[in-house]
Amino acid sequence: MGVMRSRTKWVEDSINYVDDGRGHSTVLDLPSGDDSGPTARKLSVMSYAGYIATLFKIVAENRRIIFNSLSVDVIADKPNGPQTIESIDFHTQV
Repeated sequence: MGVMRSRTKWVEDSINYVDDGRGHSTVLDLPSGDDSGPTARKLSVMSYAGYIATLFKIVAENRRIIFNSLSVDVIADKPNGPQTIESIDFHTQV
């Protein structure tokens, strides 16, 4: 894959556009924003769910496992005080 890039550009108020330099982009919002999109922290949790699903599919294909559906639920715990996620649990259903 080589080098991966990402760029964000503040647009207005609490809105940022972030892209990967390959034509894929999304809107990010600040925690105090108007809910125009996920916050960067929420996007990282969403990405984690997508990453788990991607890895599952790759491993299943390599082992010739056939499946018809796949869902991954991720629960990230961020207590009210700290600004970081302290734990992540996930449940995969095939």
